[in-house]
Amino acid sequence: MESAARKQLKTEIETRAGIDEMCPANPRDERVLAAPSDVPEAKHFERALPTIAEHTVDALSGDFFSSLVRHLALALEVRYAFVTECVDGEQTRVRSLASWSGDKFGPSFEYETAPTPCHGVLEGKICYYPKGIQSLFPLDEDLVDMEAESYLGAPVFDSSGKVIGHLAVVDDKLMGENPQAVAILKIFAARAGAELERQRTYHKLHETLDELQQLKNRLRAENAYLKEEIRLAAC
Repeated sequence: MESAARKQLKTEIETRAGIDEMCPANPRDERVLAAPSDVPEAKHFERALPTIAEHTVDALSGDFFSSLVRHLALALEVRYAFVTECVDGEQTRVRSLASWSGDKFGPSFEYETAPTPCHGVLEGKICYYPKGIQSLFPLDEDLVDMEAESYLGAPVFDSSGKVIGHLAVVDDKLMGENPQAVAILKIFAARAGAELERQRTYHKLHETLDELQQLKNRLRAENAYLKEEIRLAAC
């Protein structure tokens, strides 16, 4: 039986599939033209959506980010996918939460966004470069190592609308324009934002509980000390 969470996610995907239909095609402008895709391409994404939805919903209580990047890369047929969080709340530096590289999970990494195509994404934009990404960002040496040709990235927001990271895919071949791919990326960037915020809240709660336990232990120790002082004074 399909869970309520999975039904909700599939409904959200179907509702937002045409989200970028009016955006102009200009890689320099960092936006995407959602040109009408052909029927085979559309059917491919229709088949891909349940796969991503199923695996990420099932991973909500486990390793969400690893599951997300793996199935996103496989569904969009790209070589790389990664999701990050901003370091110390600043949009100029990010660290990876999970990454997929070819046929395996990649290592953790952290980097300054200024010389990279990710910089615009961290400013809150959808950034799309269908080809020639290395020539557009010559100072980004990682693109050379990845043999990167194309890039698509979406910002990750928290519930207040602040950018707290980003979700991106990179390929070693041209990345065709497709509205479904952009919609998928935006939807799961939103899911990543909700999960990251949930995890942060969870960690803060446990930190608070730890602090309360430490305070409780301290009060117990002080009470024991006072009792001993009182006992000695009464002797």
